[in-house]
Parts: sequence; structure tokens; C-alpha cells
Amino acid sequence: MELCILDPVDRLFTLSLPPLPPKFADGATRPKAVRNEWFRKENQGGIGSCNGAAWAGLGERVLYSSTGDKVTQLSKLWMYLAAQRAGGLLGADKGSRPGDGGKVALEIGICPESLCPYPDSAMRGQYPRQADRTQILSAANAAAAAQYKVQQLWRKPQSHSETLDLIGLSGGGWVYGITWYRGLIPADRIVKEFNPRGKQILGGHAMNALGYFQNENLEANNTHGDGPFQITPKAWAQMLADRSTSVVGATGTQDARPIDWLKNSPWF
Repeated sequence: MELCILDPVDRLFTLSLPPLPPKFADGATRPKAVRNEWFRKENQGGIGSCNGAAWAGLGERVLYSSTGDKVTQLSKLWMYLAAQRAGGLLGADKGSRPGDGGKVALEIGICPESLCPYPDSAMRGQYPRQADRTQILSAANAAAAAQYKVQQLWRKPQSHSETLDLIGLSGGGWVYGITWYRGLIPADRIVKEFNPRGKQILGGHAMNALGYFQNENLEANNTHGDGPFQITPKAWAQMLADRSTSVVGATGTQDARPIDWLKNSPWF
């Protein structure tokens, strides 16, 4: 089950986001690679919380780059339901929009996993009942979420360099929703081409991209327990060009300025 909603409402919002500042990385040296060995594998189980998982992971990246915290986990279930509420979708397992997840991460924040863990029932495909939704989206959890906000959202990148610069220099990352089809991630876990035509479409699927390799392949994260995979520059360009794709960037600063969040990493 995927259930990432890629529709005109989402496109209108994501197109309204600011583009990255021209030459925002001028004069800075991008790390040769940014790896995510610290990042946990996510499994959305049987409900359509892929967008919630993608935004929780991006929130963890922003927390790491802003404070050095690699330990705190943020709640994918809370993000799923909060994004649904923001988009008028709460009440059924209808999925959520990448843009609505971005609004929540920016305006409200992301609740810690410790306050809103992922239940076994969700792994089995059971959408939370009304009483559970009320508790999950309580004022107390929203207050806790306020400590874990992103500071700015960004329009989809115009080049592969922009894609990598936001990750490597600004300590941010990307949530992207794409048309998901069977076999998209091959056995070697390197997506070399993106072409949904003639494929068995499984729905819309949201994931995040929080790293990259020296060959400039993106390091992305799936949410079905299988973890990271790579996207080549060619395949990423094809995803960006597809009219159904939704991409939102986020940073822990308001201007995407370069910050030494890797602390003199050997990748510099």
C-alpha cells in the first residue's frame, strides 16, 4: 500500500514554494559524499503512511544538521495523520500529500516517536480508530512537536547540483512523491531509469533523499523495511520531469545557507 496523493492541490502548493536562492552555494565546497549509516530503516506496514515516514526522516536529518542529535526519532504515524488533517483527508486510510506534510513540518513540527509509536495494528493494515486519532493529534503531542520544526520549505530543484547542494551544504533533504510501479527498485538497488509507461502501477509513493555518493547517485530511503537505495542522476532527472512527481525540500535554516553540519568531515 502506497497512498501518496499526487494531485492539483499538491502541485499548486509545491509550485508556490520559493526556489533555492541563485548561486546559494557559491564559494562553498560541497562534501564529496553524504552517507546515512545512522538512519534507521522504516516500515509503513499495511497503511498508507509513506509520506509521514518520509517527512519524519527528513525532520530527523534537519535535527541532526541543526543540533548534532542522531538519536531522537520522530513519529511517522503522527506525521501521517497530521498531514491528513492539514489536507482535509483525516478519517480514512486515503493517504496524504507531500505538500501537506511540508506544511505540518514547517508550521507545527513533528512529534517524537516516543510519544506516538507505530502500533502493531498499523503494521497489520489497521488505520487508527477515531479515539486513537484524537489522542495521537492531541494538543500535548502538538506542543511536543513544536520543538522539531523545519525552518523553510523549497521548490523542487532545477538541477542535480541544486539537489546535492541542499543535502550536502545546507544539511537538508528532499521528500518526493512519485508514480510507483512494480520493479522500480531493481535487485542491485540502483534506479537507473524512471519510466512508468507500460508498467504495473502500484500507486503514488513518497520517500526521502538525504544523502549521495561520490558518483552523485542519490541515497534514498524506501519505507517498506528494505531501507536505502540509489537513484542515478539520469533517473532523478526523469523523476523531476514527470508531471505527476511532487518534490519538496526542507532545511533547518531559513535561507539554505551552507553550514558545516558535518563538522570537518573527511568528505570535505
